[in-house]
Amino acid sequence: MEYNGRLEVICGCMYSGKTEELIRRVRRVLIARRDVQVFKSHRDTRYSKYEVTSHTGEKVNAIVVPKDPHKETTSSEEFLKLINHSVNVIAVDEIQFFDENMANICNHLANLGKRVIVAGLDLDFRGLPFRGPMSTLLAYADSIDKLHAVCSVCGETASMTQRFIGDRPAKWDETIYVVGGHDIYKAVCRKHHYIQVPNDLSITYKVEDQPD
Repeated sequence: MEYNGRLEVICGCMYSGKTEELIRRVRRVLIARRDVQVFKSHRDTRYSKYEVTSHTGEKVNAIVVPKDPHKETTSSEEFLKLINHSVNVIAVDEIQFFDENMANICNHLANLGKRVIVAGLDLDFRGLPFRGPMSTLLAYADSIDKLHAVCSVCGETASMTQRFIGDRPAKWDETIYVVGGHDIYKAVCRKHHYIQVPNDLSITYKVEDQPD
């Protein structure tokens, strides 16, 4: 089966089911007896080294993109070396761990007629767009599914990720790339997301008086 080429982006906060949805799509490809390559960053070692695994225990075999000693992020160049160009479906989990050029590569693969499925965080623990490829991928995407979790504080819809260091919320200037699970991350709504913004970065909102 050949595809016209698609770039599908699955995004959202922690515990929103991003990886589970990616695995579901991959399994449908496998049921149809089509070839697919699944990739993951070397950074993602939470549950299994050679499998993409969801928080609920769903899993699928994956190719690990190795570390580039000269980069903090996972290298798109190393990813390119591992692609089997005869395969028409390519899936990448935790895309936020890769470098910015990953967005251009995924878009190019879709232009070549491949179905590309990526999943990852769209916001970091500070509530800012995750630096790296995600923002550009959202612009290139043919389809976007933004998933939500349940706020761990109030039970409402959660779209933010709260990181904890011990029993306190992480500070603004702490490192972006920290792999973890329920021990350091919780899903929260906007109301219950806390981060102390530095004074020089804070934004003051002014509400004008409304006319009678």
